[in-house]
Amino acid sequence: MQNEQLFPHSISMKDRSSLDLTGVKDVDKFDEDIVVIRTDYGKLTVKGSGLKVLSLDLNNEDKSVRIE
Repeated sequence: MQNEQLFPHSISMKDRSSLDLTGVKDVDKFDEDIVVIRTDYGKLTVKGSGLKVLSLDLNNEDKSVRIE
């Protein structure tokens, strides 16, 4: 059995108005009500209303997304 190196990720929320995530592999779905993010540890679903993906950078070292 081969040990797979998992890319670390973090989540930071400020005042329930912005969310920063690192370690993002991809964003599977996003609209005003739901954002589905894929990481090495599985899928992460963010639900709300009026959600906006402000930035997505899968090419930088952190592989980050910012949601408002």
